[in-house]
Amino acid sequence: WAELARIEGEGGLAASLDKGAFQARVAGASEARARDIARRKHVLIGTSDFATAAAPLEISQRREPRGGELPALPSGRDAEPFEALRLAADSLAARRKKPLAALLVGLGPAPSYRAREAFVRRLFELVGLTVELLPDPSAAAATDAAWLEREIGSRAPDVVCLVGADDVYPSTAESVVKSVKRAGVAAVLLAGKPGTLADPLVAAGLTGSIALGGDMVSLLRSLLSVLGGGA
Repeated sequence: WAELARIEGEGGLAASLDKGAFQARVAGASEARARDIARRKHVLIGTSDFATAAAPLEISQRREPRGGELPALPSGRDAEPFEALRLAADSLAARRKKPLAALLVGLGPAPSYRAREAFVRRLFELVGLTVELLPDPSAAAATDAAWLEREIGSRAPDVVCLVGADDVYPSTAESVVKSVKRAGVAAVLLAGKPGTLADPLVAAGLTGSIALGGDMVSLLRSLLSVLGGGA
């Protein structure tokens, strides 16, 4: 009703369209929805979450607005940013002649990081990355630099993500990030917010972090840029 009253106050729909007022409100609503989708507050099943890495990408053709005297309404599909990311990842994999691969390094007892592992796994699968978990077999193994570097080197992943509970990171994350970088991995991420650890982790080589509510489109775009040599 509020929108109808607003349109009526503008002199009717034709007048609102002629002024571009209605189009501006539609654009604003579209941008707000896109932000929610990028942060996965609004989920597109099979596109922004719960995608299958091995499934072929199917893209519906966009219908372009018809020309006319009035300014056109914004057009687009909610899935387009994620489709563009998947296409970019597929193109990068084709140039490398191998699928892009992610390795999740578990820190601490498995039950403590299962939720973050699942969240990160589903995120990487959105753009077609194959995902493997390297579980922490003991309380100290993942911080054993030589062991970790051998394990990473034998797998040669494109990206490594540390997954653990917040209380584990202060004593382990920095040394693990250094080991990952020494193993020659282009990008290393942290599941969760680094908080006060941000500066030392970045200095050690951390590329970024993955946290609930973050802009996943921007994060994946930056990650693919790093993997493609753009950063």
